[in-house]
Amino acid sequence: MKYLRFLLVSLVLFVFQACGEKPVDVSVELPPTPTFETNEDIKLTTPQPGDVLSGSISVKGEAKGFWFFEAQLDVEIVDEKGNLIAKTFASSMEDWMTTDFVPFEAYFGVLDFGESKEGKLILKKANASGLPENDASFEIPVKFGN
Repeated sequence: MKYLRFLLVSLVLFVFQACGEKPVDVSVELPPTPTFETNEDIKLTTPQPGDVLSGSISVKGEAKGFWFFEAQLDVEIVDEKGNLIAKTFASSMEDWMTTDFVPFEAYFGVLDFGESKEGKLILKKANASGLPENDASFEIPVKFGN
């Protein structure tokens, strides 16, 4: 009798389970992963190669800590002939005294690119020693919107 009761209860539970609500497929679309223009020491988030620079310009990314000196590295914009249009510095957003990647930000006000239509954004490793063997730079081509 106990066996029959157990079997009956199991059957009822199975039927209730089978007749319950079907699972709902909940798909979440994640935002795209930001792309980086990168080398072994720099990951540039913005701008990207070929981007049009206009208005005030924000430069963001990550650099290895040894690219900074006193938490800064140089950022330049040059025209297609290599003439300097503007120069500023990027500031590290975290402790820069590490060999790991450190986020940085730099800002340029509204710039006058003159007749130039394209050029380069250049990040320069801080080189407090002034020794040529410690120089390094990272550059991407950009376009200018006036």
